[in-house]
Amino acid sequence: MKTVVLDGNTDYLMEPVSDMLSAMTDSWMVLEKYVPDKVLSSLQQGKNPLNQKSVVHDRLVLFGDFWGSTSFAEKIGVQSMVELLESFFEISIEKIHSRGGTVSKLLGDGLMAYFPVTMAEDALDAITEIAAELKKMRILADSQARSLVYAGFGMSAGRVFEGNLGSKSKLDYTLIGDTVNTAARLQELTRKTRRALVFDESVLPFAETKEFQKVARLKLRGKENEIDVYSLRNDVLRIDTPYESLKRKISALQ
Repeated sequence: MKTVVLDGNTDYLMEPVSDMLSAMTDSWMVLEKYVPDKVLSSLQQGKNPLNQKSVVHDRLVLFGDFWGSTSFAEKIGVQSMVELLESFFEISIEKIHSRGGTVSKLLGDGLMAYFPVTMAEDALDAITEIAAELKKMRILADSQARSLVYAGFGMSAGRVFEGNLGSKSKLDYTLIGDTVNTAARLQELTRKTRRALVFDESVLPFAETKEFQKVARLKLRGKENEIDVYSLRNDVLRIDTPYESLKRKISALQ
């Protein structure tokens, strides 16, 4: 079989073929930015993602939230707010991906991600590294606004539905289940506990080498009973500024 080097071939038929392949490469790079990993994986294997069956898995689910986004938006304007969010997402996504996690969605001023439960320690390390990077950003901040960037993450482990969900005209590849709801509610508690990361007891069996610390016993929004809420014994996860105080500092920005 003769190999044809498209870039060096002057045949008039080769130019449109080369352009088409270049366009396909560019399109795939765009898809990688927007499309969930599982959908991309199906496409790479020549499968139709629409035919992919939904499954029930054990997953470690986490939600992250950028603190004070409403207050920031009121004080610093849309463009500056977008720049802060981009910094938060750049750090968070890189750390989650580097530890083997999957960012499922960006939620305006937050994100949802997941790991296999066997990678709980990697998930905990990823959030600890995010907290460390945000702390470094606050210390080295070149603006008052950047010195006030904090985030909280909630984490839970358990069974989830994973697959396509939606209608005939619009589908989303997502995770749903009580584990997902619990992780989202735990994230809300970071403002009360003043910890960058909190999780429930479902995470404990999967990360036995970590030093856990019980930080509160609280009732999650929408839940009937109180639960024990944990974090790690790591000072980088402590948030010295109370949430209400942070909002006042943001509101005072010039």
